[in-house]
Amino acid sequence: NRTWYTHMAIMKDLQPNTKYSYRVGGKGGYSQVYNFTNRRQGAPYRHVIFGDMGSACAFSICEACTGDSEICNATTCAGKKNGLILEAEEADIMTHVGDFGYDLDSNGGTTGDNFMRNIEQLAAKVPYMVSHGNHEDTHEKLAHYIERFRSQPSNAEPPLFNSKNGKTTNSLYFSWDYGLVHYVSMSTELWSLVGDLEVNVFSFLKWLKKDLARAQANRKNVPWIVVHGHRSIYCSCDQDCGIPAWWIRLEMEPILMEFGVDFFINGHEHNYERSYPMHKGKSTKSTKNPTAPMYVVTGAAGSHEMHEPFNRKQPSWSA
Repeated sequence: NRTWYTHMAIMKDLQPNTKYSYRVGGKGGYSQVYNFTNRRQGAPYRHVIFGDMGSACAFSICEACTGDSEICNATTCAGKKNGLILEAEEADIMTHVGDFGYDLDSNGGTTGDNFMRNIEQLAAKVPYMVSHGNHEDTHEKLAHYIERFRSQPSNAEPPLFNSKNGKTTNSLYFSWDYGLVHYVSMSTELWSLVGDLEVNVFSFLKWLKKDLARAQANRKNVPWIVVHGHRSIYCSCDQDCGIPAWWIRLEMEPILMEFGVDFFINGHEHNYERSYPMHKGKSTKSTKNPTAPMYVVTGAAGSHEMHEPFNRKQPSWSA
């Protein structure tokens, strides 16, 4: 029984490799002054990628975050020098591959509010990019995800999507270039029938092929292609790595191979696993001049569901 608003402001004519200061506010007051460097130039670049982070138990933000409180903001982490708050000082970009807050709509949306305040100490300094997870796949949760992350790029086809909150930006999939990497954000929940009559797995696959063809043609300028979503295409820890992964892999793996995608990165499993370059479950177990994508699971940022053990024997393709 509350109404709240998402405000968006666009900074224009930003120059690369330039530091800017800004604040956010209006008649009701202003935030503190934040700083960021726009598209820093000069390798090496630092891209931080993680998944599955709650409001409570967000242990990767800083050592002061606990499971006893949803609040782990800049006041909580003041004076701490580890975790993502340290990475935010050096990172060029951060990407959160699904599952936010646990959940964004919980407690009337205040859990989502706390989550957004917690990541402010990161997202105010570096681009905070996202992809859609299964904890955002009911009508209410999906509306929260769409509205809270409206600042993501919007180059999807079709461009609009019908959520519980009405017609809005289609951010279930999109892409952008950052430095030497072309990123594609995708919702693996499309295979679980999240979407509408126009935005669905079929519209996504059609758009993806067009997007990757353009990226492939631009390899001279942007040599790396990374696709990220939430659920696994390959993993080995438990039952999620069986039929659920196969269902997505059936349509995604041929496309990743056709367009030479370098990495597919996801969360969902609350652990870490990396594959050797692999196609159809087979690998040469060499990362020298790879001829197939590598698959990375990184879903251990911290939530009340805690970390996930490996219950299956490690396959030969798992590095």
